[in-house]
Amino acid sequence: MRLGAIPELPNAIAKSLEEHGIKTDAIFLSMAPLDILRKLPLGSISLGEINRCKEIVARVSAAPGQSASSLLKSVPQKPSSMNVELPLSLEPVQSYFSPHTDKVVELSGDRNSRKSEFILNIVLRYLTTNACSIVHWVDTTGDFSTTKASNILKQFGLDKENNCLERIQVSLALEVEQLYDILDGLATSLEAEDGISATGYLVVDNVTALYGPLLSVASSQGHALMVDLMRRLRIIAQTHLITVIVINDSISNFQDPAKSIRKPALGPSFTFLTDATLWMSDPRLVTKSPGATYHNEKSDYINYLLEVTKSSFGITGAAGSFSLWSGLYMLPDK
Repeated sequence: MRLGAIPELPNAIAKSLEEHGIKTDAIFLSMAPLDILRKLPLGSISLGEINRCKEIVARVSAAPGQSASSLLKSVPQKPSSMNVELPLSLEPVQSYFSPHTDKVVELSGDRNSRKSEFILNIVLRYLTTNACSIVHWVDTTGDFSTTKASNILKQFGLDKENNCLERIQVSLALEVEQLYDILDGLATSLEAEDGISATGYLVVDNVTALYGPLLSVASSQGHALMVDLMRRLRIIAQTHLITVIVINDSISNFQDPAKSIRKPALGPSFTFLTDATLWMSDPRLVTKSPGATYHNEKSDYINYLLEVTKSSFGITGAAGSFSLWSGLYMLPDK
């Protein structure tokens, strides 16, 4: 800032300082008072006046301070009444799927591991227990099914489905540009809300379909777009206290998938763009154990495993399990 632009500083002093090469607040504040005094004409200013001018310039140039208590009050607080009940077998990983966490969570696994159905069960449970809540679901493949959602709600025993289907807002994004438009519109609508946002979850299902074809060893454009997306999602999550869940597919050795190690798609750097990564096991590859719940090869109950492979706010390696009936409805505790 130029000293002449500071109205609190006497014009004569500001003009004299600028004439002798001291033109900005940074230069003025970095110089010792005695050095300033030596630069100016003898008798034009006193040492006390220089110190008073320094106080004025420092006050005008500095950002206003805030107490820690006022900053804490400005941070959105998660409503204690807004939560989602999950089976006890998922307790070790429940914090990753709670609403209003301001976290970005990646859920990865094989294509047939029912990731979408699992998340759909979670958000519908949330909507049924919180009457004013909202969920935003971005569908990038056109596979979202209202019939599936309705069938899950019927298993909850709801007579009129508690208007849940009206409060899960589904957007179709088959191109990256469409996804950006959706996120921009969502950010604008969230800014217009007063207090805590009614939106508990933002789900992107799935990110692989959009960004997988863009990634190339010959160009960094796809990677840059992916990083920009995750930055936007993080801003939405932290600004409005929303849990963002990004569903990702897996990759393996195409020559021999059975013997290769499966890992999340979109490359190793994608993992570092989220707060946590969870892996959902393919039920056909799950090792049976005496403690496995609801696992019966002759029934419609199939057990799935969830493991935390990376986390910045929880325990890496924590694991939980759940069961789906007919590959759709998540079973409660017995």
